[in-house]
Amino acid sequence: MLKKKSYILIFVLLFALTLSAQRESANWYFGFSSGLDFNSGIPEVLSDGKITTTEGCSTVSDNSGNLLFYTEGVDVWDKNHNIMQNGENLLGDNSSSQSTIVVPNVSNSNIFYLFTADVFQSYLNGGTGNGFNYSIIDISLNGGLGSVINKNINLLPQSSEKVSAVSSLDGSGFWVVTHAQNEFYAYKVDGGGVNLPVVSNIGINIDSYDNIRGAIKLSPNGEMLAITHAIFDPSFNGFLSLFDFNLSTGVVSNEREIGTDRVFYGVEFSSDSSKLFASAMLVDDSGPTSQTTDIVLYQYDLNFEAVDRTEFIINTYESDTDNHLSGALQLGFDKKVYHSILETHLSVIYQPNLSRRSADFREFSVSLGSSTARYGLPSYEQSAFESIINVENLCFNNPTEFNIIIDEPIQTISWDFGDPASGINNTSTNLNPTHIFTSTGRFAVTIKVDYVNRASKTYIDFIEIGEAPMLPSQVQLTQCDVDADDGITKFNLAEAESSFGLSSDDLVVTYFETLADALENENTLNELGYENTSNGQLIYAKVFVNTDCYSIIEVILNVEPMSNLGEYSTIFVCQENPDENLIFSAPDILALLENDFTNANISIYNNEFDALLEINNLTGNITISNNQELKLYFRVETINDCDFMGSIVFSGVSEPIVEDKKAIFCTSKNNILDAGDEFWSYLWSTGETTREIEINGPGNYWVEVSTGINCSDIVNFEVKQSEELEIIKIEVDDFRPQNSVRIILDDYSGEI
Repeated sequence: MLKKKSYILIFVLLFALTLSAQRESANWYFGFSSGLDFNSGIPEVLSDGKITTTEGCSTVSDNSGNLLFYTEGVDVWDKNHNIMQNGENLLGDNSSSQSTIVVPNVSNSNIFYLFTADVFQSYLNGGTGNGFNYSIIDISLNGGLGSVINKNINLLPQSSEKVSAVSSLDGSGFWVVTHAQNEFYAYKVDGGGVNLPVVSNIGINIDSYDNIRGAIKLSPNGEMLAITHAIFDPSFNGFLSLFDFNLSTGVVSNEREIGTDRVFYGVEFSSDSSKLFASAMLVDDSGPTSQTTDIVLYQYDLNFEAVDRTEFIINTYESDTDNHLSGALQLGFDKKVYHSILETHLSVIYQPNLSRRSADFREFSVSLGSSTARYGLPSYEQSAFESIINVENLCFNNPTEFNIIIDEPIQTISWDFGDPASGINNTSTNLNPTHIFTSTGRFAVTIKVDYVNRASKTYIDFIEIGEAPMLPSQVQLTQCDVDADDGITKFNLAEAESSFGLSSDDLVVTYFETLADALENENTLNELGYENTSNGQLIYAKVFVNTDCYSIIEVILNVEPMSNLGEYSTIFVCQENPDENLIFSAPDILALLENDFTNANISIYNNEFDALLEINNLTGNITISNNQELKLYFRVETINDCDFMGSIVFSGVSEPIVEDKKAIFCTSKNNILDAGDEFWSYLWSTGETTREIEINGPGNYWVEVSTGINCSDIVNFEVKQSEELEIIKIEVDDFRPQNSVRIILDDYSGEI
């Protein structure tokens, strides 16, 4: 039951508790049987999960990183991956954006409160919604596997798909926040349970259940709240808003609208609460109805008053999805931000506390093994990810600097750099220490802080010490000038990396027009399709392990002419029905081209742009639909990387109509077999590929004739020997209106 606050209880707990933000978020189960273990600081695949969820979920571990349970808001699985006792039929939903979140009881480590959010589908077909509910788990029961001891306690009859939580930071409990229409409901969860909500009436009024999708996130320092609204009705739209949050009172205030005109969905803060990230789908309003298009990730800098003006595009994914969801964003135990869409990998923002390109986004860089992500990631109370330090100089053999970035007064602090090989230097009690790490690699830095005005807290931050890669100082990248001999063309800059001698997949390469831009990590170039300004232009490639540890390579962009063959030939492909697609294999086309371009490297592409940049070359089976241009492009390379480029036109044809044939072999003349001139190609049983062949004797011959690729048939030739003839008499009857010659043979019954 809800209860009124007990100020006496809070006073007793205020300084008696220590916040242990350690490894409670070290295990993730999400998506379709996906899982990751972050305990080592590197996410490692877990394949033992039973969860199947399209969106929201939660995973709970103890402060040593041992799994306790996980849920998608409907079922709860224990640490052995079996349904927890009484852990079925909770009122969450696997298609709710943030279906569930779990917070512990600060007075009893065995008790957990599992909150479930509402879901759009519960309002369909006359439904009135699942509302906002919570259930109570006692992990000490059932032999330590846990049991749900109270289920589906209703807090709100109708709500949204949004929920977040954060520690009050004074050790007294947690705030759990949800949203309904234009009101925020903040529930204080303390040692006595779930309290009555603090209601803040502020922000956009979401009055249609079709628009309750999206996410809420509280900042790790508890001072801000961000919310996204994914609007589907009456047309695609969305909102991203930022608010202040009062950790003492639970009041939400000071609305700032940051973004609109896109279907915003995922949202997340950086661990130091200085940056905000959001995912959205772009909207195309050009047609009779609006449509969603690409997925875009944005960064906003919260150090500026006009936050909306700091918008920076972190990444754009081309999307053909029709579910209009741009994917969840979630801080991990390693303080990186993860992004999930329908893929077998997660994308990662490696340095989310840094601005713009320095944030180091890496698309689809964390594998999920044989499992698949969907659009949700596990939700956690956000103070678990709070970071209070700034780290500079992460290059090996240099002193790494650690600086406290919060204003809270500190009584004592102790550091463990996770580098035992450094001996007595592995620990420090300085406020802002330095440490020289004894090797490269990933280190878990543990910081124990006793505050003056808030509960003591333990932090774990993973840092990666790298070594500047030893690379050539200059390389040359040669590209072809296919349209004009002016020295200007488009480059695939990533092709230069084959000359770098990169030794690790963890190295990141970015390109810049000036050395100053490379040093400042600003104004990065688009690798694909970059157009040079002059032949011999010099650009700069920055190769780094982390933003502090890098090498810079000069890249000379060299342009050479290429022979453009234009429409080189027409290839016929079997097509029984004009409305059918043309289907053939790339090896068939390559085999035909290899007849003309011997000892060359030949590749096939969908369009001229791909052929020029040597991307997306076609292999295996190729299908050209009847609403596409019936043309492909090919590129030929020999010793000179820029030899030829041309196009092939395709035409559909019917199967050949043939009949077997008979012939007589005569020893006194040349004997020719003719397959006819109505075919595209010929292959005789003798190995010859011409329309006609000369034979040296009687027998059975065949020829495979085709009207196009995959359109062939066999013509059989039966060739018999002509018998020797003996002429008995020749009778000539002339000087008549119709003259005649009569040849009389000796007993002949053969064929002539």
